[in-house]
Amino acid sequence: MTLGKQRHVLKYRAVRYFHDHKSWRISWMCRHLEISRAGYYKWLHREVPEAEKENIALAGLIKEYDERFNHILGYRRMTAGIQPSMSRVGHCIDNGPIEGFWGIIKTEMYQMYQIDDEESLRFAIEDYLRFYSVDLPQGRFHCQTPLEIRTAALSTDQPVAYPILVNKRILKYKAKWQTSKKSHTKVV
Repeated sequence: MTLGKQRHVLKYRAVRYFHDHKSWRISWMCRHLEISRAGYYKWLHREVPEAEKENIALAGLIKEYDERFNHILGYRRMTAGIQPSMSRVGHCIDNGPIEGFWGIIKTEMYQMYQIDDEESLRFAIEDYLRFYSVDLPQGRFHCQTPLEIRTAALSTDQPVAYPILVNKRILKYKAKWQTSKKSHTKVV
């Protein structure tokens, strides 16, 4: 799957979910998510790749285990029989959002808590995640918390569209990646 197709998959999934569960209009969501309706329908009616079928089955298995063990999986139970997925060398874009989030947590969290052992670290992470989603107003949401935005979006048929800020580092990475890809495919 190419990078262009991968970046829209989450948007396509969101459109399908909110259309199926909340009856939101597909054209409205595609316009606000800046994706084409034709691209969404092409994705919707595509032949599901074998790797994606395996991921869906694996997600179901993890959910089943999570419910069976009362949401206390542990590393060994969770990874038993799972083949880890590794992206190609030099293509870290798939980890970018979560790495950025953990970077924010580490820089802000260490200022707020005294961390001496594993127990205090676990408490700090859980409390900071609660703080981030419940108590921390964010400028991009007009000084509302992520939880307030999510609750409002799920309780209406026409949610407010918030612009996604341009991440200059990701744009720079994509430009570099595309340039290097083009230079490798040139025929001399």
